[in-house]
Amino acid sequence: MTLSIQNGAKLGWLLDSADESIMIFEPNKLPELKENQDILPILSVLENLQLTVGDVFSWLSFV
Repeated sequence: MTLSIQNGAKLGWLLDSADESIMIFEPNKLPELKENQDILPILSVLENLQLTVGDVFSWLSFV
């Protein structure tokens, strides 16, 4: 994920299905852990979208 950020990616989400958390990666920032009802950062082109960690994991089904 850090390699992608170093090469121009503006945002990365690393999902952890074991504890239903998302690690956020952004340029010039330390990674940040988000859980439960934390609001996720999104790209500016999606400015009207608001997602929580819970929203993302409610859409996913892990076997």
